[in-house]
Amino acid sequence: DRVGWVIYSISAAFVIFSSCATVKKYCNNLVSIIVCIPPFGASIITPITIPVNYDNSFIITVCDISDGGLYCRCKKNHRNRRERTSVTNLSNQTFDEERALYGSCDLLISDCIFSGPADGESALKESDNIEVRNSFFNLRYPFWHDHDLKITGCELTELCRAALWYSEDISISGSKLHGIKALRECSNVRISGCDIQSPEFGWSTRKICMEDTKAVSEYFMMRSEDLTFRNVTFQGKYSLQYIKNAVFENCTFETKDAFWHGENITVRNSVIKGEYLAWYSDGVTFINCKIIGTQWSDPGTLQDHRDTAVLLLYQSEVDRL
Repeated sequence: DRVGWVIYSISAAFVIFSSCATVKKYCNNLVSIIVCIPPFGASIITPITIPVNYDNSFIITVCDISDGGLYCRCKKNHRNRRERTSVTNLSNQTFDEERALYGSCDLLISDCIFSGPADGESALKESDNIEVRNSFFNLRYPFWHDHDLKITGCELTELCRAALWYSEDISISGSKLHGIKALRECSNVRISGCDIQSPEFGWSTRKICMEDTKAVSEYFMMRSEDLTFRNVTFQGKYSLQYIKNAVFENCTFETKDAFWHGENITVRNSVIKGEYLAWYSDGVTFINCKIIGTQWSDPGTLQDHRDTAVLLLYQSEVDRL
């Protein structure tokens, strides 16, 4: 009826106005706002896009007025590389405050220290096009939701917990990653020449290349996809479980319960020492490998592979501990 439509229209207008005001108050550099409201007499959600004349990022505000409330969710869009300005250099400085360089863009950080009595976290959260050289990180969560990140010759201590989460396009070389859960839910990651001592490292990461690296961890790389490892030495328990689409070459794994629930995995010219290999997996292939463990009854024969759909050994040597 008309009264219902009038009430609905007023409510929708209020939601849109409130959304815009909320977004503009708390979020910068908007291009558009998408407001979702339920149409009159229906339970589905209808999006309404409102352009905003700003640059570089956008916001999505999801609103639901069915319970008389307003729910907002923000998402920033990182800039295209060709739009970037000149790089700002920061060197020989110390940062310890909360979110010291939050939301930064186009920075070259060298010989800096992220530590101090203020004990602040999230130093470079939500940042874009950041290069860090020869710096020391002793505080929590420095690189969350970052884009285009390059880390060279840095030390991330045990107190630098959960250092890299939800970030993409990452390159790490010649660095120490010693904090727990140092990498999680990231994509397009390249790691070379690093020393990793981090329990629960690499969970749910996509498209990661690791080479010439030593790692000590538990539950290493769990639920990750599209892995390429070369010349990696690993030690720890319960590694590489639930991974998909992985290639390992010239690696050494001293581990317990490796490759469980895996799919489409190829291991070449590597040494695997441990027990309970590749249970509940599908499409695991070992080529020219040396496998040492308690799982094997006789060379070349699985004692117990527990519902592994396909496990192939080509020119591989199998020893029993």
